[in-house]
Amino acid sequence: TKRASKTNSHPAVIKYSTAVICSIAIVLNVGIAGFGMFLLIKDFQTLYLLVTISAIAVVYHRPKKSELESVIASMNNTKP
Repeated sequence: TKRASKTNSHPAVIKYSTAVICSIAIVLNVGIAGFGMFLLIKDFQTLYLLVTISAIAVVYHRPKKSELESVIASMNNTKP
């Protein structure tokens, strides 16, 4: 809540953006690991597989307005 008051935004936006950034960072590490494995063992199939999985997951976990609205609604309902 301190960060939300400093940035003058709703606390749900801060929590949601933190969750999205963390999930995308983890997924991008899969793609980086695929590139690292490619450099070590020179296997194109592993590179393509892990980079494809990473790209699909980034698209799937992109920020969605409906998810943010539901987080805001649930936070507003729980507070007295």
